[in-house]
Amino acid sequence: MKTFRFLFAITAIAAVIMLVLCLSLAGEAATYAALMAIELLVLAICVAVMVGALTLRARGRTGAANLVLLIVAVPSLLVLLIFIYLMIAFSNGGHH
Repeated sequence: MKTFRFLFAITAIAAVIMLVLCLSLAGEAATYAALMAIELLVLAICVAVMVGALTLRARGRTGAANLVLLIVAVPSLLVLLIFIYLMIAFSNGGHH
């Protein structure tokens, strides 16, 4: 149960980030159609994964729901770890 909630939270955060990116891109004067299409596709995948996981969990298939949530959660966590690594690796304590 805790695993499902954790994975669902990560997927929901990824979906919110994609929604914010889509909305910020829509507000730009020069909208790039290809970039907007890719971001909308990723947002649709996040939402589909969340709906699928909730459906599986409602049918008592929590293990399968966790596996479905891993589709988005694992890449999201890897990107987060890469960003944290880059922030640590390229921070020099403010000294030049």
